[in-house]
Amino acid sequence: MKKYIMLLLIVLLSACGQDELNSGGQAVELLPIEVELVAPLEANTNEEITFEASVTQGEELVDDADEVLFEIWLEGQKESGQTLEPSEQEENNYFITHTFTEPGTYHVQAHVTARELHRMPVAQITISEEPQEQAHAEHDHENDSTDNEQAEKHEHQHHHGEVEIDAQVVDSELLLSATLDGSMLKGAKLTIEVKDSSGETVKWLDLSEKEAGIYVGSESDLEGPTDVVIHIVKDEFHEHVEKNIAF
Repeated sequence: MKKYIMLLLIVLLSACGQDELNSGGQAVELLPIEVELVAPLEANTNEEITFEASVTQGEELVDDADEVLFEIWLEGQKESGQTLEPSEQEENNYFITHTFTEPGTYHVQAHVTARELHRMPVAQITISEEPQEQAHAEHDHENDSTDNEQAEKHEHQHHHGEVEIDAQVVDSELLLSATLDGSMLKGAKLTIEVKDSSGETVKWLDLSEKEAGIYVGSESDLEGPTDVVIHIVKDEFHEHVEKNIAF
């Protein structure tokens, strides 16, 4: 009788374990999210411009993102940039409109957190001086101050601190320890952005927290000594660290 009960228990446990496997007997892999940032390459000052972030996961449209923000800064002046929340959403498409008042080269970065994953694509736009005849025609419509006030209401500041990242490979696992101002950085989202020799992004690797402040990924997702950008997100804290990971 005891042997029969033990055999039944083993069968039940084995059946439960199959719930975490697909029909081929392999663990189901979590699909990454993808973010397409749509922005014009150039525009004029005092011209209203629309920026769009389209979010997908595999073939699924992601219309339930936890957070979408657009960070805008003049080249070389990231610390004095501003971050805006979407003013409109259509399904998985998130929009803002913005008017640049000064010429220059600007960077626009979408910060998207959805389904416990994070992406931060960047676009560049060149703003030229508005043609004089157009500037005079629109001189009576000076709404810049009102636009700035509305932007400030939605501004989302990025808090910066002293972040230290230590990376090592142990038993085919990529282990990253993260500290902020000397303390272990717990409960953050860490994403590795891998770039090729030309600076183009070729792969994103989402890490999971193995224990407090220790984040883990698979060594097989990287190839040899690799220069990467590690994106760290926790609440309102957004930061990135450039690092070479050697095996």
